[in-house]
Amino acid sequence: MEQLDVIAGQAKRNETGLASFLEMMKELNTKIDGIDGSNVSGAQLRSLLKIPNDLLRDIANARILKALAFPEINMRSDILNSARAYEDAFHWIFKDKTTVDAEGVTFVKWLEFGSGIFHIMGKLGSGKSTHPIPFKGCTHAQKSLEGMFRSLLHDVLSQWPDATSRVLPDAWSQVVNLDPHIRGDLHIDHDDICEAFQPLFKDEQLLRHRRFFFFIDGLDEFEQTTIKDYNDLVAELLDWGKNPSVKICVSSREDSVFETRFDKGKRLRMQDLTRDDMSKVVHDRLFSPRGPLVFQKLRNEEKESLLRTMLDRAQGVLLWVRLVIAELRKGLTDWDTFAQLKQKVDALPQDMVELFKHLLNSVPDPPSAYRPLSFAAWVRSRDFGIPFSLLKFSFIEDFRSDNNFAMDLGYP
Repeated sequence: MEQLDVIAGQAKRNETGLASFLEMMKELNTKIDGIDGSNVSGAQLRSLLKIPNDLLRDIANARILKALAFPEINMRSDILNSARAYEDAFHWIFKDKTTVDAEGVTFVKWLEFGSGIFHIMGKLGSGKSTHPIPFKGCTHAQKSLEGMFRSLLHDVLSQWPDATSRVLPDAWSQVVNLDPHIRGDLHIDHDDICEAFQPLFKDEQLLRHRRFFFFIDGLDEFEQTTIKDYNDLVAELLDWGKNPSVKICVSSREDSVFETRFDKGKRLRMQDLTRDDMSKVVHDRLFSPRGPLVFQKLRNEEKESLLRTMLDRAQGVLLWVRLVIAELRKGLTDWDTFAQLKQKVDALPQDMVELFKHLLNSVPDPPSAYRPLSFAAWVRSRDFGIPFSLLKFSFIEDFRSDNNFAMDLGYP
């Protein structure tokens, strides 16, 4: 019996051991059937071999959770998470006065007393992903609507295993009864996953003493299909939000589907509220004692002028400020003047996409990029018997930019 306990413990920790464990138990029970029913030792043995319900439940839950999971399910996108770099940023969201619409409810009041869906909307890079726990990722599984529903259900059942048998009855039955047609990993299709949310949010008995709070980031970055698009996603979320036991905080860019269908009275527009945060970042990275010396030499009025220029051009987009600061800190000299610094800021595109293009185009080629060209030039020179001097090598960059540059020099 000690060996049996060990096997049961391994099966409980590893759901792949469920099939072999249950098959062994069935075989033992079959052999016990040959014992006379009046035999006391046989009855005692059968009692000892009875599989505890909590063990079956734990193993079944583990197998179902594995079927719901995908490799990237626990990945979190923190590329835009400015709060980790600046812990003092975004504290305004927890102040009661923070609201865009005078008739709207503040985020804090919604957390305390509100219901339904709260919408955090903003431009690319405005910081909207700082507040919800980022769900989006770069893989197809993470960006698909199916991946979102699968991940949410996985998180719910991980914390509430008692609900698994109610919301996924077919999968549960297959696992606990060891359906002979099930081989290898259990498969739970998308329709079953979507249907699982109906009893999850509609069954009053199931919901007794339970509350749900979902954070879903980047609604606009999920991939639409011919079967499900953003309108379907919004309709599903609004339906969930009708239940008083459910609250959902979502974020998205300024897409008309989300802007028109979510309640504007429960919304924050990030770029309208981040000016103080951007000012803190500029002071910390440029004007503080830790900043470059050239900025510390500026007069106070010059600092204020440069700050206003950056904040006005940023249009509420915190990422724009951070990228421009990084660009300004590169290649500085102690002799740069206020006019030169301001000119650098004015020269950078305000649009985020154009700024990304500008920064990418300004990245110099690594030295390794010239090696193939240098080697090719040396080989061709050798083939034609032409000496390849250091002077000729110095023109490689000119030749790379324009292979007719020598003809265009305009020598008499």
